Amino acid sequence: MNIPGELERIDRWKQRIDMIVPVYSTPWIQKWQTTAYTRDFSNWSQYGEGKAVWGPGIMYESGFPLALHMGVKDIVTIGWDIGDLSKYASTDKMAFDNDWTKQHATDLYKTETGMGPEYEELKNTIDCTKEMYDFFLDNEVKVRILSNTSPADERFERITLQDL
Repeated sequence: MNIPGELERIDRWKQRIDMIVPVYSTPWIQKWQTTAYTRDFSNWSQYGEGKAVWGPGIMYESGFPLALHMGVKDIVTIGWDIGDLSKYASTDKMAFDNDWTKQHATDLYKTETGMGPEYEELKNTIDCTKEMYDFFLDNEVKVRILSNTSPADERFERITLQDL
């Protein structure tokens, strides 16, 4: 992230910071170099060095890397719904979900944060879960998803609260 820019926005929104983990992104890393685009999940091993590579997305930048760094072998995601490509009016790679700002920024955070992910960014974030599943399988990490709407690869086991 652009740390000075992010800190300015956090101050403007009056958000609390629990933990700062620098995420290496633009201008150093371009979208096509992110973990989701490259499917290079070995990026997550850099978390132990105090680095996180642009995911995009908090699960790809902190959630999974932190769990792996801590040696977790059984992960249950809660609310990892990623996004919904059907909400985009167009499949143009630069298209936006026009409801994203209202749904995620204004309603949840009471602030204007932008337009959310572009179609191409969200598509790659979803599509990479096929290779992500294989990465977890190869590394003997069990990942289950507590969600009935997550577009992640269907091989990830879906569970309910009652299953926990």
